[in-house]
Amino acid sequence: MIHGTVVGWQYRWLNSTTSKGVAFLHGLAPSIIHQGLKSSNVVLDEDRSAKICDFGLTKLTQRVLELDFLTRLNHGCEACVYVAPELFDADKDLTDRSDVWALGCVVVETLTGRLPCDGEADVLHVARRIVLRRQLPFSDWTGLPSGVQMLAEQAFSFDPTERIDAVHFLKGLNDCAPV
Repeated sequence: MIHGTVVGWQYRWLNSTTSKGVAFLHGLAPSIIHQGLKSSNVVLDEDRSAKICDFGLTKLTQRVLELDFLTRLNHGCEACVYVAPELFDADKDLTDRSDVWALGCVVVETLTGRLPCDGEADVLHVARRIVLRRQLPFSDWTGLPSGVQMLAEQAFSFDPTERIDAVHFLKGLNDCAPV
């Protein structure tokens, strides 16, 4: 995702079309859970609409995802800062709400230019911050409209059953920052 070259309404359009893409995937039957949503997996087409790419993890089972995630512990992991807290627990199920946590990270990142968890690449440090300390992926909300902050906080609920879904996230995003 490009920072610094997209301004004003373009940020709203970018975040709205990204959210629309996630809502579309989750609305399919059976629904598609991306599992690896992050800003670098969102590209712009010729109309500057966001397109979600890199569906490599979507075909993997939950168990394979866990094993793959664990193999990266010693190598650092750019994507770990977008990972919902339940994905750090092998006993928890992957749901569409895991993608919404990542979507919230992408939206806040594009609006503020800051990476989730301050860009920490060590999986153990991220897990400690998110799971043990129960800290949100962002602590500095500077530059984020209050409506978007409230929406992001709903995306960052530590209990996935209380987390907003992609359709309501999209609606909330459009309500607080119409495209």
